[in-house]
Amino acid sequence: MSTPKWAAAADFLSFLDGLGNEVAGLRYDLSTAAAVIPLLNPGRFAPAILVAGTNGKGSVSWWLARVLERAGYRVGLYTSPHLLDLRERIRLDGEPIPADDLLAHANRARAAVESLDGRLARQPTYYEWVTFVAASYFQAVSPDVHVLEVGLGGRLDAVNVADPILSVITSIGLDHCRILGETVEAIAREKMGILRPSAPVVLGPQDGWTGALEEELARRASEVVRARPVLQSEFPEGAGGGQPGWTLGLAGRFQRNNAATVIAAGRALRRMGWRVGEEHLSAGLREGGWPGRMQRLSAEPEILVDGAHNPDAMEAAIEELASREEPPVVVFGAMRDKDYPAMIQRLLPHARHVVLTRVPTPRAAGAEEFAPLVRKYALRYVDDPAEALAEAVRLGGGAAAVFVLGSLYLAAAVMKIWQERSR
Repeated sequence: MSTPKWAAAADFLSFLDGLGNEVAGLRYDLSTAAAVIPLLNPGRFAPAILVAGTNGKGSVSWWLARVLERAGYRVGLYTSPHLLDLRERIRLDGEPIPADDLLAHANRARAAVESLDGRLARQPTYYEWVTFVAASYFQAVSPDVHVLEVGLGGRLDAVNVADPILSVITSIGLDHCRILGETVEAIAREKMGILRPSAPVVLGPQDGWTGALEEELARRASEVVRARPVLQSEFPEGAGGGQPGWTLGLAGRFQRNNAATVIAAGRALRRMGWRVGEEHLSAGLREGGWPGRMQRLSAEPEILVDGAHNPDAMEAAIEELASREEPPVVVFGAMRDKDYPAMIQRLLPHARHVVLTRVPTPRAAGAEEFAPLVRKYALRYVDDPAEALAEAVRLGGGAAAVFVLGSLYLAAAVMKIWQERSR
C-alpha cells in the first residue's frame, strides 16, 4: 500500500470503510498487532488496565477512566465500537482525539505497517488500524495510565499486546460463539487470556461462570478480586439502586453491577499503591456521558436507547422495562447472527408494543428474517429506523416511554436521527 499519505482524516475514514464491515472482517489472531504496535508504542500501553467481558466492559472502562481522572491521573481510554464518530474510541482525559491528531497518527501507523511490508502474514483489519492509531497517539501524549477495552474475546485481541497491571472481566455470556466458542467455559477461557500471573484480576458480580475455572483463575492471576461482595453490601436490593453515597451517573439498574466492579477495581489499585480514594470513586461514578447505554434522548416523548444486543444484556434492559408503571413501546433491531427470536420473546410480556426495524448495516436482520415473528406475535415491522421510531412514539400516545433496543448500531442510528431532528 505504498501510496501517498492520507491528506485528511476523511481519507483515513474512507479507507477504513473500504475494508468492509468491522465485525465481519475480524481476524482473531495477534500476530499483526504484535508486530506493529511496538513500533508505534514501545511500552505497549504501559501501564495498562485491560477490561474484557460479554456485557458491561464499555461502561466499566468509561467509569474507571473517570475515577482515575478524579484521582489526578492523565488517562488514555480506548473503547469500541463508536456510535457517531470514530474519534470517540480514542480519548485523553475524556476528550476524543482531535481530527488533526487522528490524521497524523493514522499516517504514522501507515508508515509502520509499510515498514513491515512482506513480513506481515496479512494486512491489518479495521479494528487493528484504529488500535494502531490509539497506540501512536498515546505514545505522543504520554498518559499516566491506559484503560483499554477489549474489542472481542481477550486472548487474541489487539490490545492484549499490553502487559496489564490489572485485568477486569465484567461478565461472561454466550455471544460471538462462532469465534469464541459454543460454551460459557470456552468463552471464559478466551477472555481469561488477558490475565497475567503478575497482576490481579477483578471479576464482576455476575461471576457464576467461575465454578469449574477457580484453580485456573488462581494460577493465572496474582489475586482474584470479586466485586460480588461490593454489590451485595453497598448496592442492596430495595435501596433505590444503591446506598446513599453511591450516586450513579449512568442510568439503568444493571449499572449497579458495573459500579460494583469499578469500586472493586479502584480499591485493588489503591492496594497496589495508586492514590485512588473513596472520594475519587464517588466522584467518578457520578459521571455520565457514556453514549448509547440506557441514554435518554428526550423527556417528552421519553425516548431511551440502549445497545443491549445479546440475551444477558436484554435481561438487564427488561429489568428497566418491568420497573415502569406504564409498559413501554420497544423499537427493536438486531444482527442476523444474534439470537433475536429469544430476545423478542422475552421482551413481549413487558412491552406495550414492539416495532421491528432493520439496523442500517448489511449484517442486520430485516423483513425476511423477522417475517415469522411478525406473523407469530402480530408485530409491526417498519424497515426504516426513523419511521419505526415515529411509529413507536405514535403507539405510545405520549404516555408510554419508547425504548430502542437490540444493537449498538441501531442506538447509533436513532441517536443520529434525533440529533438531526433537534437541529
